[in-house]
Amino acid sequence: MMANSIKVTFRFSFKGINYQPASILDLDKLMDTTGHIPALDYFVANNNDIDTYSYLFEVMQVSDIEFSEAQGVAVEFCHKHDFDIPGFEEKWRKQQIINKLQLIVQQYFDTDKQTENKSLMDALLAAYTLGLETNG
Repeated sequence: MMANSIKVTFRFSFKGINYQPASILDLDKLMDTTGHIPALDYFVANNNDIDTYSYLFEVMQVSDIEFSEAQGVAVEFCHKHDFDIPGFEEKWRKQQIINKLQLIVQQYFDTDKQTENKSLMDALLAAYTLGLETNG
């Protein structure tokens, strides 16, 4: 599976100077470590040596954010320099569950039968979801 990443760029002017601090986000790493995509202004500021206690940072926080160069599943959620973060997070979490369920299927079923039976994965996913609902 292709890694998920996206480029984030803030565009703004401060004291007559145009700024375009940008960072490539490794979305898989962010989701693995935090469970969500954190505040992007702090992330980009830290990667571009912008003091988060400065007026420059305050101007950056209220500026336009542009998303581009999406890779992996992130492509589905990046449209016209906008990024559907909640949509991406939901799909990413579901894919992680499916990946784990596929390991279970590989362990207990013949590999030829796995690809034939999509309903098996659907049933396992439904069982997993039901378990979450009843336990939590």
